[in-house]
Amino acid sequence: SRATVGAGAEKLSHVAALAVDGKLSTAWLARANDQRRTWTMRIGRPLSTAVLIVHPAMDGGKLGPLAQVKLIEVLVNDEDRHVLVMPGNGVAGRLRFDSEIEIERLELRVISLQQAEPGKTSPFGFAEVELQRAGG
Repeated sequence: SRATVGAGAEKLSHVAALAVDGKLSTAWLARANDQRRTWTMRIGRPLSTAVLIVHPAMDGGKLGPLAQVKLIEVLVNDEDRHVLVMPGNGVAGRLRFDSEIEIERLELRVISLQQAEPGKTSPFGFAEVELQRAGG
């Protein structure tokens, strides 16, 4: 089963698929001026999921300091809405669903950011997006 991953405005060297490559050292990064602020994944076969874990991108490398994601709207299968509050300081955000749900489509929309520098708009993104079953 293949997953199709996409995003709004992404940096060419930091495409959306890097958020699901199993490596925290790579990341999807959106352009600083991305108005949609959205990352999506469509899964070929529904995935039974109890916990969504989002690891924030921390290292912009040549791009400089990154803005940090504060609040994410999570849309599951185009109908089930949740809000994920990111803890900050590079800590992964966790969203535990009431019960395991079958995820076919996942959309993460960044609602608010904390800019790296006052008065400056910086890129932002996710190092990794994980879907875990009950019990890990």
